[in-house]
Amino acid sequence: MKDFLFERVEDARDWINEPYEQARDKAAAITSSTGDPAEAQTVLRTGRIHTLVRRIAVLGATTVLGVALLFLLGMLLNAVWRMTTGLLTGAHSVGTGTAHGIGDLAPIVGGPLASFVDTHATGLSVPAAEILLAWLVITVVLWIAASCGSRGGQLGWVLTGLAAAAAVWCGDTEVHRPISTALVVLAWAVLSIPALRRVHA
Repeated sequence: MKDFLFERVEDARDWINEPYEQARDKAAAITSSTGDPAEAQTVLRTGRIHTLVRRIAVLGATTVLGVALLFLLGMLLNAVWRMTTGLLTGAHSVGTGTAHGIGDLAPIVGGPLASFVDTHATGLSVPAAEILLAWLVITVVLWIAASCGSRGGQLGWVLTGLAAAAAVWCGDTEVHRPISTALVVLAWAVLSIPALRRVHA
């Protein structure tokens, strides 16, 4: 991935500097053939202008892309935060309203998962909220390790996805469990794109 990015940066740099390099070669040819420095300077000036235009275009496109990515990242972080807080507070409001955003899907998944943990954590010395937090932290660590190419992390990520789907299925009502489990599977599938990709040495 790093090599790919470096190659794209080099391609962009070559594309930006191409007009000036061509103008420089043409100016050198003019100087050697006719000896007219004014014409050579005109060619060089034109090459600099074209290079500047390309540089401004790349800078503008990069700025727009960066702002768009930051906006999308902000939306994603907000959704993750809302879903995490909804999960840790044990939201059980499945079917009580309409989801208006990604974060509003938290009760659909967080409710059954929290219900499952609450049911099976009875009698333990560790509160259910701490178990959910530990589950979340372990899941994030496994995802990061899997995305970095760790085979153990990828195996753990697969097992965590299966465990989460099974917990949501068991913790939800018979009417709602197909939707809640399907959401878990879809989310896991999307997150598995970087986590389970083939890493080249």
